[in-house]
Amino acid sequence: MKSQVRDVDLSECGDTEEAALRFLYGLVEHGDGLAMPAILEELAYVFASEEAGITGPLHAPYGIIARGGREQWSGAWPWEADASLCQQALDAVSAFAVTSPQGSWLLAPAWGGLCDGQLFWLRTKSERAWTTGERSAFYLAAQAVARLAREKGDGERLRRVLERARRQKELEQAAIVTGRLAHDFSNILTGILGFTELSLTQVVPDSQAQKYMKEVWQAAQQGASWLQRVQMFCRRNPPLIQPASLAEAVAVEEERLRPLCNDHVSLQVSLPEPLPPLAVNADALKMLLAELLSNAREAISGHGVIALSAREVSLSGAKCGELLGQPQPGRNVEILISDTGTGMPAGVGERIWREVFFSTKARRRGLGLAMVHGLLQTFRGGIELLPGPEKGTTVRVFLPVAESSKELSTAQAAPSNLNQCKLLLVDDDPRILDSMSRALERAGYRVRVAPSASEAINLYTAPGEPFGLVISDIGMPVMNGFEMVRKLLRHDANLNVLFISSHAPQAGSEQDIVKRFSLLRKPFEPQSLVQAVGTALRRGAVAH
Repeated sequence: MKSQVRDVDLSECGDTEEAALRFLYGLVEHGDGLAMPAILEELAYVFASEEAGITGPLHAPYGIIARGGREQWSGAWPWEADASLCQQALDAVSAFAVTSPQGSWLLAPAWGGLCDGQLFWLRTKSERAWTTGERSAFYLAAQAVARLAREKGDGERLRRVLERARRQKELEQAAIVTGRLAHDFSNILTGILGFTELSLTQVVPDSQAQKYMKEVWQAAQQGASWLQRVQMFCRRNPPLIQPASLAEAVAVEEERLRPLCNDHVSLQVSLPEPLPPLAVNADALKMLLAELLSNAREAISGHGVIALSAREVSLSGAKCGELLGQPQPGRNVEILISDTGTGMPAGVGERIWREVFFSTKARRRGLGLAMVHGLLQTFRGGIELLPGPEKGTTVRVFLPVAESSKELSTAQAAPSNLNQCKLLLVDDDPRILDSMSRALERAGYRVRVAPSASEAINLYTAPGEPFGLVISDIGMPVMNGFEMVRKLLRHDANLNVLFISSHAPQAGSEQDIVKRFSLLRKPFEPQSLVQAVGTALRRGAVAH
């Protein structure tokens, strides 16, 4: 292969380090005339790799800035599976290697005069031991290419990527704070729902007291529904995904929205047939569409049109870098929702993402777009807001196509004596313990309670009749639910667990544990708890 930056056959070089030095010399002398993908393609060739690329910023590399090579990677990036790689890159003084089941990576930080820096990478399919010379040469090449990118005028695109990353960080910080508040509030609501439902069975039917209790129960249910929406904003790791149909979700939202569209507002839907199933749960997809379509309807004060269309697209890594959310390159469905409303006044587009509770609505109801962003973070989607074709606003949403449309089911025939099982209930909140134990005992279960993980371990490992199911909160002091379960598994490989929590499990081992067992999200009603316990017991009976 002839070098494009210098008229020399790189294959004649004795080793990679020599080829890299010749490449750098030619880059300084003749690199101005080449596009960045071509430079990266040659960089990959010099280091005998399938691909070279740039992502950024280093503190949270959300998007791909540029890439080049013989073939482009569409799988999971190493820094997604291990966030500590970002910190390692920030502290690195040279390139460092990462090995994954998909091959070998060489990563190098590069600053190039930009405020947050970028992360350069090389990727090879097969396992490879990078020499010290190769690491040093690649680190030097990364600095040169980063500086050239800025000088070539790519700085404006890099600025947009960095600005997008800052917005993502602000939303992430808001999600952390909101998640902590939601966790405490979910415990309160769970107690209210539990004791209210228990009280309804004790009061005189059709009495004034029963009417008051029903009002409390309905208000708590509304609070629980709202809290579930907030938790969608806070959640960042995907739950067990059951592929959803966009056509079915749109049909539900059409039915809901049409009464709100009077004779002056028309709703136009154009969906090709067939569209592939999406890697998004149906409830989340409906919630996302509901928020965006409601925004479009409220933007129209007089006559107007709301248009929804969709198509399958192949999303490039470069485009992913321009979108908010956590989009993935490859097969996606693009959803366009346009309205002919008033559009976004100057400055509003910035505030929408910078200020989580900002709203232009008359009733000042915020968090709508923040919830959409949370859903897209969870299910690896992306979003951007654009001016409408004539007036109004257009929202572009990208959602990944599901690899398989098969749905998981735990519906199995259960032994008739499951409600005779002994249950171990673990939670550090005494109100939760009390309300849940009463609900389960009323359903016929025998229940032992433990206010801490250590006490639960003592009860479970004590001699006597074994427990059929452990029902445990995740977020507990000293020892959390995951740590407790790991210890119990050493004692009993057939352990059966139902986790209860308002928090989403973190990527890695926590998600693996949750997938092995079951998860019920707070807040919940006693009936939901009893149903979840029955499902977990059936699942355990079938597994063993």
